[in-house]
Amino acid sequence: MRIRNIDKNISDDLLQVYKVFRAAYAVEAEILDVPPTSFFPLTLTLEDLEKSEDEIFGIEVDGTLAGAIFLEKSNHTITISSLVVDPKYFRKGLGKSLINYVLQKYRTMNFLAGTGSKNIPAIKLYEKFGFQATSEETVEPSIRRVNLKRLARDH
Repeated sequence: MRIRNIDKNISDDLLQVYKVFRAAYAVEAEILDVPPTSFFPLTLTLEDLEKSEDEIFGIEVDGTLAGAIFLEKSNHTITISSLVVDPKYFRKGLGKSLINYVLQKYRTMNFLAGTGSKNIPAIKLYEKFGFQATSEETVEPSIRRVNLKRLARDH
């Protein structure tokens, strides 16, 4: 496994991230019981990802991009705007590795994340890293999102 920064100027990198993004969110749409055509992440285009100001780190397995984490930075806070793993690699520790990587890289920063309230595996993953639920809100007519926060640690 190798984690690396994704360069949005390299079209093949971005295309691979987009494919993983779509595959992962198709599964989340099923978990949340929403039609894929109306699930916001699945409405995003390759161009939307390219224009995004998020910093993206990808994780490779045997040279194949298998997951990515999208970070939005502001002041002393980083928001994990997306954490995606190709369904072929679910339950292999890739999401855990990506979260651990960014928590170590930016250990003096506070972190925010959000996920569908029905996405119990994602919530449990964040909780393993010290994230705590701070609120829950309706983000689409049939989707409730849990917002999570982890305060900075300087060690």
